[in-house]
Formats: sequence, structure tokens, C-alpha cells
Amino acid sequence: MSDAAVHRGPVKVKVGDKEWTIIADINALCDFQDATGVTAASFLRDLDANGDDVDVKLLREFVRATLLEHHPDATLRDAGKVMNADPKAYMRAIDAAFPDAPKDGEAAPGEDQAATG
Repeated sequence: MSDAAVHRGPVKVKVGDKEWTIIADINALCDFQDATGVTAASFLRDLDANGDDVDVKLLREFVRATLLEHHPDATLRDAGKVMNADPKAYMRAIDAAFPDAPKDGEAAPGEDQAATG
């Protein structure tokens, strides 16, 4: 298994007396796609390109999907509470799942840099 395929760990968010665990693994991505009909790749590209300027309903559905591994009965309301308590937790979960993903302005591993010349 390639190093890039290894999940790096969950993110914990405390909401009141409850601790929620979110994880952006393949199951979460599939659950998101099943719930919305939007491909996970398309959503993540949009999120990367537009930051917080994405459809908030899709974002809440994504957060719900990241909750399901540890909280199978999580609702959209629960996801909203997690987002209210820690608005950037979902980004930390994505970063944990894809630590080698290029940051803004960087080429992806194996991607050619623009030719100079």
C-alpha cells in the first residue's frame, strides 16, 4: 500500500459535553457522494479553489459524512453543531487524510512544473 493511501488520523471536536470524531476517509467520501450526487473529487476541488465560498449545505453534508465512521447515527444537525463549534475541523480532517496534497501554488507530486524558457 502506498504511503499516500494511509490515513493519518481522526480530528476530535468537543460540542458541549460530547466529543465528536471526524475522519475524511474513503468511506466518508463515498457517503458524501451517495448523499449528494456530487463527486467527492469535484467537491474537494471546489473547496480548494473557493475556500469557504462553497455551498454550505454541501459542506454540512460533507461534515456529516466525516462523522459517520465513529457516529453512525449522526444527523445534519449534529454536523452543523460540529461546524459551529470548530469551523475549520473539516479542513484538518482533509489535511490529515491527504497530507501530501499540494498546497496552493504547488505542483502535485509527479506533476511537471511549467516549462521555462
